[in-house]
Amino acid sequence: MLYLILEIIFCLLLAAIFGFIIGWYLKAAGRQREITQLEKIWKANLYSKEEELKSSRETIEKLTADLNECRESARIAGKASTGSAGKVTTTAAKVQPPPASRGVNEDEKDDLKKIWGIGKVLEKLLNREGIYRFSQVAQLDDAAIDALAGKIGPFRDRIRRDDWVGGAKEEFFKKYGKKL
Repeated sequence: MLYLILEIIFCLLLAAIFGFIIGWYLKAAGRQREITQLEKIWKANLYSKEEELKSSRETIEKLTADLNECRESARIAGKASTGSAGKVTTTAAKVQPPPASRGVNEDEKDDLKKIWGIGKVLEKLLNREGIYRFSQVAQLDDAAIDALAGKIGPFRDRIRRDDWVGGAKEEFFKKYGKKL
C-alpha cells in the first residue's frame, strides 16, 4: 500500500510540474501577443506623429519664407530713415524702368535668379521696380545702382559686391548669344 501511495504522490507531483510548465508557457505566449499588439499600436501612432511633424515643419518653412518676404517688403517699401538734420526722409528714389519693360509678359522675363546674389526675394523686388531682363540689370549705371541699393535694405552692397551687372552680361550672353 505504501507503494501505491508513493505512486499517487509521484503522479500528482509530476502533474503539478507539468501544470506549472504549461501555465508558464501560456502566460508567456499571452504576454508576447500583448507586446505584439502594443507594438502595432505604437508604430501606428509613431507614423501618424511623424506625418504630423513633417506637415508642421513644412508649414513652419512656408510661414518663415512668408515672414522673411514680408520683412523684406517692409524694408523695401520705404521704411522711413532719419536724415542728417534729424528730419524724417524717405529712402532713395525709385528706379524708373524703361518704358519697354512695363507690362512685360511672363514669357519675356528672364530668370534673374541665375545672376549670382539674386534670390527669389530680390528677384521680386527687381520686378516691382520694373526690372525683368538681364539687359536691364546689365545697363544699370552708378546712379541707378545707388537708388536700387537703397531699396534692398541690409543687402545694399550686394549689387556691387556680387557684380550683378557683370553677371547679367554673362547670363545675357549665355541666353541670347550676344554681348552687351
